[in-house]
Amino acid sequence: MSKKKVNEEKTGLPEETLQKIRHELNQFSEIEKACIFGSRAKGNFKSGSDIDIALFGGKISYKILKEVTYQLNEETTMPYFFDLVHYENINNNALITHINEFGLRL
Repeated sequence: MSKKKVNEEKTGLPEETLQKIRHELNQFSEIEKACIFGSRAKGNFKSGSDIDIALFGGKISYKILKEVTYQLNEETTMPYFFDLVHYENINNNALITHINEFGLRL
């Protein structure tokens, strides 16, 4: 993951939205860190682009991943679709490389 921190200019996400995302993620002690990847991290997003988030932590279960995804997509008022992955369970080497190169820490 890049050492760069996420910012509004790069991602198109207002600081208020980034703070809300951090707040939701902080409700789950299993999450050790998280980063935004995909078009929002690369800076080539469109207005309707989803928000791809990789979650890091050895104690994140499939159930936790689904709970966090549900919380962000259904229980918040943020007008975005969130697509979450558990980094430690990714089997796609190209995706791992992408997250390592472009991921922006939340």
